[in-house]
Amino acid sequence: MQVAGALKQKGNACFNNGDIDGAAAAYQEAIGLLLQEKKGKKMPEEKNGVTHDIVGGAGELLAVLYSNLSNLYNIKGDYEVSWKAAQQATIYDPTFAKGWLRYIQGRRMDGYPFEAFVTLLRRLRPLLRNSAPSTLPKQIAGDVALVEAPLYDDLGLSRVLPHIELDEYEGGVGIVARRAVKPNEIILVEKRFETSFAEMDLGAQSDLTTMGIVTHFAKKMYPHQCSHSETWVRFNKQFKGCWPRRPEEISADVRSELSHALRSQLPEMGDDDFESLFTLAVICRYNCFHSGFFRACALANHSCHANAAMKYNPEDETVTLIAVRPISAGDFVNVKYLSDAHFLMGVGKRREYLRSWLFWCKCDRCSMDSENSATQEQIKCPHCLQYTHLPLTNENTGTKDHDPLLLPEKPCMHCGASVKWSEDSRAMVSQLVVSFNNITGHVTYERLMTWLLEGMREISVIRVHPDHWLYRILFYFFCVPMTSIVNEGFDQFMAMGWHSSLVEMLMRNVGIRRLYMETIHARTNEGECSKKKCGHVSEGCSEIVGCGGAAINSALDQLSSEVMGGGDVLCTLCFLWRLISPFYPEYEGWTLHRAICRLVLFSHTNPNESAALNESQALVLLRRHGKYVGDAEASLWLHAYNKFKPTPHRKGLLSLKQVKNAFQL
Repeated sequence: MQVAGALKQKGNACFNNGDIDGAAAAYQEAIGLLLQEKKGKKMPEEKNGVTHDIVGGAGELLAVLYSNLSNLYNIKGDYEVSWKAAQQATIYDPTFAKGWLRYIQGRRMDGYPFEAFVTLLRRLRPLLRNSAPSTLPKQIAGDVALVEAPLYDDLGLSRVLPHIELDEYEGGVGIVARRAVKPNEIILVEKRFETSFAEMDLGAQSDLTTMGIVTHFAKKMYPHQCSHSETWVRFNKQFKGCWPRRPEEISADVRSELSHALRSQLPEMGDDDFESLFTLAVICRYNCFHSGFFRACALANHSCHANAAMKYNPEDETVTLIAVRPISAGDFVNVKYLSDAHFLMGVGKRREYLRSWLFWCKCDRCSMDSENSATQEQIKCPHCLQYTHLPLTNENTGTKDHDPLLLPEKPCMHCGASVKWSEDSRAMVSQLVVSFNNITGHVTYERLMTWLLEGMREISVIRVHPDHWLYRILFYFFCVPMTSIVNEGFDQFMAMGWHSSLVEMLMRNVGIRRLYMETIHARTNEGECSKKKCGHVSEGCSEIVGCGGAAINSALDQLSSEVMGGGDVLCTLCFLWRLISPFYPEYEGWTLHRAICRLVLFSHTNPNESAALNESQALVLLRRHGKYVGDAEASLWLHAYNKFKPTPHRKGLLSLKQVKNAFQL
């Protein structure tokens, strides 16, 4: 070992004198001596190619020698040999930070930038975090920065938080925060990954199932695989490190089903070629968002109660991964893999859509929605006419891939009779979903209000709880175009005040609030009962929850007394927020918060005092929603309020101090 140490010093001297070949020869000779000593000893069981004979001083020396050798090959431009030497360094001493740095650098230079990024977050950052400062080289921070900067450039990454890492998660890995992250704090920004042969044109595809998308990519790549083109080689390198990283990360049943279906869509080929094409096509499917590939963002796992969001900017084709809830140190960064519309659906439909990502969601929201007390999943039992928990699940229960959490048929929480969704009710839900999609785009106020009333009447026929997710979906699709109409009304209000006919329309009552409140009151009269009356057939009935499954002090009951003034539009948007606020990130609802605050402005300053929103009601709503709209919008609201509040001043108007406090200015 002393001779090997002397050879290392000789190699260092050669390197300092610019003799790269001489340094390499000395390091290789030293490595050979140490390995020869290893061979001369009795060989215990090996682990990762390293025996217990090589740990300790000899192992650390080998790690340094391989790391130095890696640096030399990097200088010479032989990047494959460089990262392989660095890999040996990390095997002999997994705690050697410089070995990991040179492995990351070598992989990037050899065309594997994403796998290098995964190694940075999975290996190097945890190592640096857990190491005592005295054990690390003084210049390590500068060395890390020198490796990170070009790596981020290659990947189109920027503003990457220095304290995020990758950790084990459900058999794979996920992004974890090692320090607290505040709402609206950026976690990373990623530019769309450009490819020359697999550009996303899925919008033109009729089959957007997992199988359809995998087939789409496989057919695009097949000609390049046949010719083993430079593009094929580069793409395989660029996606190294993306999920799924290993075949076993996909369940055997799903993998067998997908591969069997794909083979029938492709020409005859050998097993190895098919596996290579299949694996890359699956990787493409699970790393594409917003009409492009975003490999770093795809490292964030899903939750129906997400703490982060992906914001796409079409102008520069970037996605910003941003916190939307407080993220504590040690928490995983989770996003929703669903569109807003699917995200707001019931637990059965959400899990059905998420199954295309090859997992059954286990988040806290899915667990809570599957509890009997979840009123958003309750329908009326046809036997006792009380609300019982029954999520809407996929009709195709005969498949082996059935939902392990939800049952298509359950005993009533009260009378014990078997309850399931009728075919008529299922058909009505399907028709409603179609109508939701038809209302998007530019619509008039009159058409939108008529559509909402019709939808509410149809839902009432299905006899679901007033908290049910069908109502929140209906209100959501109403909200999307209505917020644009409210914004148009605000522009007119700023220009002409109460002379705007659109503002006057937005204050109208057309029967929406009355119809919904009738549903709530019917629930109160028919659904709630005492323990004695229902006999407590199941645990779903309790003093706190009530036999109807609804909280006795329901948020909607409270809201009905809060929003007495204003029109049906304001009331509906407030109903929507109350239904989604338990799980929807507050800062993600900015458009909704802004619309509510603007409607409060119209309602509170209404010249018709009898129809106006009074001081206490306006203050409650501004305190609830104003803190999310931002300073610029709050200032604009204040300007409009000062300009158009009734004169001479009537009693019961908010003071400027009250408004500023509500907006937290």
